[in-house]
Amino acid sequence: MKLDTVVITGASGTLGSFLTSEFLASGVNVIGVSRRPPKSIAAATTARKTTTGQLGSFTHAQGDLTRDQVGLSFADLPVIHCAASVRDGWGRKVLVDNLAMTRAMLKLSSGPIVHLSSSSVYDLTKPSREVHEDEATGDYRFLNSYSEAKWHTEELVRQSGRNAVILRPHGVYGPGDSTLLPRVQQAIRLGRFLPLPAGGKAMHALTSLANIRSAVGGALVALLDGSVKGALAVNVTDLTAISLRDAITAVIDAPVLVVPVPVSLTLKLVAIADKRQNEGSDPLLTEYAFSQLAYDRTYSLTRLRERLNVIPAESTIIGLCPPIRT
Repeated sequence: MKLDTVVITGASGTLGSFLTSEFLASGVNVIGVSRRPPKSIAAATTARKTTTGQLGSFTHAQGDLTRDQVGLSFADLPVIHCAASVRDGWGRKVLVDNLAMTRAMLKLSSGPIVHLSSSSVYDLTKPSREVHEDEATGDYRFLNSYSEAKWHTEELVRQSGRNAVILRPHGVYGPGDSTLLPRVQQAIRLGRFLPLPAGGKAMHALTSLANIRSAVGGALVALLDGSVKGALAVNVTDLTAISLRDAITAVIDAPVLVVPVPVSLTLKLVAIADKRQNEGSDPLLTEYAFSQLAYDRTYSLTRLRERLNVIPAESTIIGLCPPIRT
């Protein structure tokens, strides 16, 4: 079945605008749903050589999904759900907003869904090594409101009875990244010293935007040809893992001294600090952030290969990310 038009929520965000440009360049029409029109989509798309020789058309449907203010229906078109409220720490608004956006998304169309979730739905209190999708059960302690929210949005998609692929990336990076690289910048704000749990030895399977694009494409094919029925969760990362130290120092355009931070003691301290933070505050260091950095985070890619027929590319974080000058 030929893909003609897709609906993309969160079209003005980093991931949504990237996927919008990619689909337009491949000749697919896009209806972008967001509060603000995406920036520079036309320029980014026309600058690339299209695979069809003809750009797809872009239509912006303005509306706030947290308030269900879109008020439009797109029949049975496929929906790629990128809209999300992302922040660390604890705050009920993160959970409420993400649930509201997912409920509103489910009303946009009766068609298949590609739901962009997160690897943070797994148990982050311990290392993640080749974690299989079925290990996400929600029967453990979440470390922040975002992780809890992503799990419950997945539950909404599953309970809807719709055919859906739930993608779980980890550490998304690439052009226009507004999350991973800024955190690196914050980590080195004190100068040439880079404090890392256990010296940055933890292995991480990060996810390039290009690999997300491949996974979304594979998910849409599987949904449209009927090979996916119900909701299927799928991990998506780069083909090989890289040490946290190598990943971070690769994007710092200056020599730095990595300072090992003890894991057990620091985890106890940040866990105590987490309990004392104010609702909705933005703490400098949280149990969630430290645990993500301290432990291995690698994921089984068997479903990605066998169910979506996608072979992920190797990590390109060294070549694609612009250097950060300290």
